[in-house]
Amino acid sequence: MPPRAGEGPLRAGQKFGSYRVQAPLGQGPCFFVYEVSPLQGKGNFVIKILRPEFAQHAAWVEQFHLAADTLTYVDHPAAVRVHEHDTVGEHHYLLADNAGTRSIAWMMFNEGIGRDTVQDACRAATDLMLYCHQFSPPLFTYAIRPTDVFLSDDDKVLIADMSLLKSPHIEVPEDGDPATVPVTAMECMAPELIRDEPPTIQSDLFSLGLLMLRMMRGNAPAKQAAERLHGGEPIQEVMPQKGRASLLECLNGSLAYDPSDRFIDALDFRAALEESQRDIVRAQLGLGELPWEAAGWDPTAGAVLRPPADAAPTVVEPEPEPEPEPEPE
Repeated sequence: MPPRAGEGPLRAGQKFGSYRVQAPLGQGPCFFVYEVSPLQGKGNFVIKILRPEFAQHAAWVEQFHLAADTLTYVDHPAAVRVHEHDTVGEHHYLLADNAGTRSIAWMMFNEGIGRDTVQDACRAATDLMLYCHQFSPPLFTYAIRPTDVFLSDDDKVLIADMSLLKSPHIEVPEDGDPATVPVTAMECMAPELIRDEPPTIQSDLFSLGLLMLRMMRGNAPAKQAAERLHGGEPIQEVMPQKGRASLLECLNGSLAYDPSDRFIDALDFRAALEESQRDIVRAQLGLGELPWEAAGWDPTAGAVLRPPADAAPTVVEPEPEPEPEPEPE
């Protein structure tokens, strides 16, 4: 997100441990964020410093370092890589790859977001959830927020330190610029988490669905939208329909107030998104069944598409050439 002038403990050009601060990148409910480069060698990284509201409590500091240590082991193409965590003076920090400044939250106010970006972000997030939840017990659970999801220069979706220390209890003053207003965790937290119940993959899917709602709306009032959804208002009225009904069905399945009515796991949600994409392709091609479906291939199973052994070879008939026009007399 855009930087807030005059805030945070570090300044451009300042040495911090074995790194030099290049520029402040902004802040969120939990961190001050800076672009840094190593004093020796090359690289472009970000340092996230734990805010003093957390750092003054030993329990929060312990949780920060435990979570940051776990994040250093996460190796997934959709996850921003965390390299180290440590303490310099009174500052507790983690070092991660620089994902850039184009977070979904920033794009809402500056670029706008298309439906393709919505689906790409949701697929990346569900893949990452599957990765994190495959461990027993899971590495961690998290609630994805628009400030966590970035698009790189080549439009690759990256998700940064998945809601590390996301707390609904820290209030950050607003400065009047809507592009710099932090997105508090409560706005994307499932109702059961707000009631202090333990997080589950269903609560993650609620957060992902609310993120998807924000992106499809292309604006920021997710808290109001969540309150309307919690009040039982149909999602079709909360969000004007801007696409195929199957996308709305995905949202309905992930934003259900009752966790038992949500998707069971991230794989189901990803499969629903894939089906939505197939609907679009079918409509574009005017087909009732796509070629790979006729071949019995399930895209969510990771299989390689091969035609049946007894299938006849596909013959493409050349289009007839147009008759030449008669030459003028």
